[in-house]
Amino acid sequence: MHHLHIVWILSTALVLSTAACSSGSDECSSNDDCDDGLFCNGEETCEHGYCQSGDVRLCDDGVGCTIDSCDENADECLHEVNDADGDGALDPLCGGDDCDDHCATCYPGATELCDGLDNDCDGVVVEDQDGDGHYDEIYCEDGDDCDDHCATCYPGAPELCDGLDNNCVNGTDDEADTDNDGYDDISCSGDDCDDEDPDVHPGAPERCNGYDDDCDGLDDEDFECIRGVDYYCITSCDTEGTTTCTSSCDLTGPCDPPDELCNGYDDDCDGEPDNGFDCVFGQLTECILSCGTPGSGFCTDLCLPPGPEACLAPPETCNGLDDDCNGLTDEGFDCAVGEDAPCATECGTTGTGPCTDTCTYAPVELCTPPAEVCNDFIDNDCDGDEDCVDEDCIGDISCGV
Repeated sequence: MHHLHIVWILSTALVLSTAACSSGSDECSSNDDCDDGLFCNGEETCEHGYCQSGDVRLCDDGVGCTIDSCDENADECLHEVNDADGDGALDPLCGGDDCDDHCATCYPGATELCDGLDNDCDGVVVEDQDGDGHYDEIYCEDGDDCDDHCATCYPGAPELCDGLDNNCVNGTDDEADTDNDGYDDISCSGDDCDDEDPDVHPGAPERCNGYDDDCDGLDDEDFECIRGVDYYCITSCDTEGTTTCTSSCDLTGPCDPPDELCNGYDDDCDGEPDNGFDCVFGQLTECILSCGTPGSGFCTDLCLPPGPEACLAPPETCNGLDDDCNGLTDEGFDCAVGEDAPCATECGTTGTGPCTDTCTYAPVELCTPPAEVCNDFIDNDCDGDEDCVDEDCIGDISCGV
């Protein structure tokens, strides 16, 4: 009884274990039961009584130049040679004959173009055989290479002492003595300072042209000056100007004055010193005092009026203003213009009246008499009555006595 119980337990555990390890859904007894008839999704297998899916066929041959694919009809992997540029010639890495599989105009038998490429794949770029980036004018309509077998020969190339026309100028060779004057170019260890001009070489006569004709390092040294160069000269107003050496290499041209400077002189010879500035340097000019009235001072070295601290006050004048900025108005005169001041009345007393515009006391007719003073026996208010007779003094105690 116990033995049967143990067998049952083991059988149950085996079934559970098999079910737990299976991931398929179809029961099977062999691999043939699981085959779905497809090639590209891999080979199906029967494991523990259930069908298991196979791995999808990647068909990767590990060769970068082939296009890998899976052919379901033929039940096989295909590996086609790549033609990246679509010109019909295959990649040479896979045995093809395309010399450049990224150039659609480059393949065996293609027509050569003026593009700097080996179009027909013969190993030669016929339009630029020397690789200098300039195309042979024989093969290309707009080519500019005068020698396509010389990598140092093309328009703009520096001339070398190699017997070749490096810069492609006029079809001639710029060699040791290009101008055939008997002197070699300095670039070829010679002493000809201009091997393009046969009139320029050591010992040649110096001409008035602004150049070094005799290759001694000096221009126009046999003349008074170098043609076209500016020189200092003295103007008609004794300032330093400039004159240009003439086409005859002399200094007979006009002396142009300089621009006006702030220096107290007439630099530009127009008859006015420091014109264009606020004042003439060193000369007296008007300035403003700290109290706002105008004074005078010396023009600064910047041709500006001096500041209040350097501005000299004028003498006080009769004008009702504080000319000298001392806080007083019209001092030194009888009175200040417009202010009331003492004056002599018509009866000889001292009254008050407005100071005149000449800073003198008011005249008699404008002098207002003072009030009557009782008991001084004087007609103070100029009304013709003295003291106790004057109505201004009626009732005065002293007059009563």
